[in-house]
Amino acid sequence: MKKINLALTVLALMFVTVFTSCQKDDDVIPGPPTLVFNSGEGYVYENNQVVFGEEFKVGIVAAANAESEANLVRFVAEYEINGETFGIVDSTINVANFNMDFDLVLNANKDVVGSAEWKFKIVDEKEQMAELSLTTDIVSYLVKRENINFGSVNDDLYGSFYDVENDKVMFLAEARENQEKVDFIFYKGSSNLDTYCAPDNKDVEDWTLFAIDTWQTRNATRFMTTTISAEAFDAATTYIEHPTWDDALASDQVTKLEIGDVFMFKTVDGTMGLVKIENLFTKGDKATIDMIIL
Repeated sequence: MKKINLALTVLALMFVTVFTSCQKDDDVIPGPPTLVFNSGEGYVYENNQVVFGEEFKVGIVAAANAESEANLVRFVAEYEINGETFGIVDSTINVANFNMDFDLVLNANKDVVGSAEWKFKIVDEKEQMAELSLTTDIVSYLVKRENINFGSVNDDLYGSFYDVENDKVMFLAEARENQEKVDFIFYKGSSNLDTYCAPDNKDVEDWTLFAIDTWQTRNATRFMTTTISAEAFDAATTYIEHPTWDDALASDQVTKLEIGDVFMFKTVDGTMGLVKIENLFTKGDKATIDMIIL
């Protein structure tokens, strides 16, 4: 099985076209081989949507022409994006039947726009060929959230508790009733200063008003500091380069934050994102953040 990591964003709709060699009625020309997508369970073979970061499978099934019985001697797979062609595989073979599976993961490493065309070609020993192609529209996969406001502890304007899935800041009463939805907490302390922490963090227990040590569910969100600049964060549209998540470097809190800092988080359900500190207010112990869901 061939496993490929491809430098692209989210795959949109896939369109399939089959091309074969032409024959003249008055010439004796052997027919082309056959080349089709595997349409079995678990394979992508027709119009479909594929989610960024999730593996999907494409299978190729080829066979010699039934009349000529000419062996298959070459298989080529490649893709074209923004006018540039990238090879996936170019194999010399000598068989009557040929199958190949591709496990594809769309992991972008640069900003790309437009569409990509995936091309598959089989050639037989009589130089007859068949081709398949998939055209995929490339769309932005970054989810940006802006101007999310937090207040520390007993602030009466903004809550301290955040639900990533629903993009919701909650006050204490609502958070206590929805403990399983609380992914992180903001507070400003005398030692840690401006801080975001996980509900299972020990330091947050010092805030007796929260009484978080009595909660039945304390989600273990984890955080990593980054060297991403605020400018890079703001400029990102379809992709932002970020560190690979490393549990060994992760913590249950990020402290002493400053305007322009960018940190990474991972929730218990595996959702990852980046947070940029947009503003910290000297009066009122408040914070404003922007967020990118990866």
